[in-house]
Formats: sequence, structure tokens, C-alpha cells
Amino acid sequence: VVRRLVISLLTHRPLRFSSGVRTLGQAYLPAVILTLAGTLHASLKQEQALKQQGLAMPSYQDRSRGQVSLPFTIGMVSLGRFLIMPAIGMLTVLMGVRSTIIPADPLLIFILLLQSCMPSAQNSVVILQLDDKPEAAGSMARTISALYTLSVIPMALLISFAMRVSGVPVSWYG
Repeated sequence: VVRRLVISLLTHRPLRFSSGVRTLGQAYLPAVILTLAGTLHASLKQEQALKQQGLAMPSYQDRSRGQVSLPFTIGMVSLGRFLIMPAIGMLTVLMGVRSTIIPADPLLIFILLLQSCMPSAQNSVVILQLDDKPEAAGSMARTISALYTLSVIPMALLISFAMRVSGVPVSWYG
């Protein structure tokens, strides 16, 4: 019965299935961006309400309780994401190429180098929202939004560096 069902799905309805998966895939990014924006809005609204009452946001109170400021968090994440991880990624990829584990394809090397320096994903905000932790999701949304804003210059530098190291010619991109 299972065999007939699988064969039936593969032979008679592959377009419906792939069309449905494609539709879900196209809806994913807008839904995640809306979740990030909604979380950020709710977090900023909560912060304004607490300021009016003379209170501070719970996630930024003091370092003695293990809570740090937003600029410190962004600085540490940026340091790791734009300096430490690309250095580790470059060493790993170049050692892989030198030992022939990774083929010496310039485009593959370029993509692998880019993987080590991309900003954090928005999925962490969605996961925190689903786990019913709105304060943590708001803090994460503020951090990710600031990190995305500040990552423009480091990402441009890292992309040009990755192109130079990998040997990808600029003419491939236009």
C-alpha cells in the first residue's frame, strides 16, 4: 500500500506537490521579516512604556546579573561574525583546498568563504517567539536589526576579500 502511494505521488502529482512546496518557500521570507518587524515594534513599544514609568528594560539592567548593554552585545557579535569566523573559515577552506578535500573551484571557494561571514539569521527571533519568550525575542530583534544595519561596510569588505582569495573574477557579476 505504501509502495503504491509513493509511486502514485511521484508519477501522477509531482507538479502539485512541488508547486505547494514552492508556494510555502516563497511565503517563508516575508513571514519571517514580518515576525522580526512585529517583534521589534512590540519591544520598542514596551521600552517606551517602561521609560514613561521610570523603569529600565529588563534585558539591559546590569552586568552583575549577566545582562549586558545592546552596544556591547552588538560589538561582540560583530567581532565574532566579521573577524573571528571569517578568519577560521578562510583557514579551514584554504586547508581543505590544499589537502584536496575541497575542489579548487573558485566559485565554490567563494561561497564557502561567504558562509563564514554572513550576519545572524532571523530564525532565532521566530524560535524565541514560538517558545513564548517575547522579552528575549524583542532583545534579539533589536540586536539583529542593529547588526544588519552595521554590517553593510564589513560585508562589502569581506565579499571583496573573498573574491580576491577565491580568484572569482569581478566580470562574473556583471
